[in-house]
Amino acid sequence: PFMIFHDSTLKEMASYFPQSKESMLNIKGVGQKKFESYGNVFLQIIIEHCEKYEIKSIEKTKEVSSKSDTTSDRYDQTYELYLQNMTLKEISEKRNFTVNTIIEHLSKCAERGQIVDWDKFIDNPEKEKDILSAINQVGVERLKPIKEILPEEISYEDIRIIICKNELK
Repeated sequence: PFMIFHDSTLKEMASYFPQSKESMLNIKGVGQKKFESYGNVFLQIIIEHCEKYEIKSIEKTKEVSSKSDTTSDRYDQTYELYLQNMTLKEISEKRNFTVNTIIEHLSKCAERGQIVDWDKFIDNPEKEKDILSAINQVGVERLKPIKEILPEEISYEDIRIIICKNELK
């Protein structure tokens, strides 16, 4: 199953009832990209609910952290945890991101020249062979065709790690 918003984000929406793009973007976990993909659908549901039950929106101001949370900062924070030998799952829990987002952060770090040892995330060298073989058959443009021809125990995360390790994007 695909999770659009984390539970904490949904709870915040249910507390503040954002009814505009601006107020929705003030909710932690709603960024520009997610808003563009899903924001209007969520806004419509919230607005209808508020009208039906006569609920007023509570304006939430964007929290300003003492440290600027730029995209680069996010990658650096993830990389710092990686350097502490945390697993992808541990980093994702600490950062409140999905494992796939953590893989993407580390991929960006690698593109910037920071060293990422992808092998530490590969629990079985045979997986890499299988994934590379599948990529050779169907290409790397989409993950689903790769996943469909692989054994069930190979995850999308495994595929992403091998793609990053072999710089196949």
